[in-house]
Amino acid sequence: GTSLGSCAKCSAGSYSDQIASTTCTQCQAHSTSPVGSASSVCLCNAGYGGIDGECTACAAGKSKSDVAATQCPLCAAGKYSDSVTGCVDCAVRFYSPAGASTCTECQANSNSAAQSISVEACTCNSGH
Repeated sequence: GTSLGSCAKCSAGSYSDQIASTTCTQCQAHSTSPVGSASSVCLCNAGYGGIDGECTACAAGKSKSDVAATQCPLCAAGKYSDSVTGCVDCAVRFYSPAGASTCTECQANSNSAAQSISVEACTCNSGH
C-alpha cells in the first residue's frame, strides 16, 4: 500500500482498516473510496457496476452515474449507451427503446424529434 507517514488520512481511492497502520491499501481497479476511509468498502466508479470493489463496465444499453449504486440500470427510451459513455440522447431523425446500445435512424424522407422512443415518432417530410 501507500505509506502514510504519521497519522495522515488515506487519500481518495484507498483505505486503512487497521488501527495504528502506517500504510493505505488501494481500492481495486474502477473503484474508489472517500478520503480518510477506515474500511475496505470501495464503491464502483461511474460507468461500472458491482459490489465490494469488484467492478465491471456497464453493458451496452446501460449506464451508471451514481457511485453509490451497485447496478447499471437500462438507459431510458430515447437514449442509448455504448457502455463507454453514459446514456446519451438520440439525435433528431433517430429513436430508441429503453436499453438501446445505438439509436435507429428514421426511414428515408422522414424525421423525428431528438429523444424519440419509437419508429412511430418518425413522420414523413413535407412533400413525401
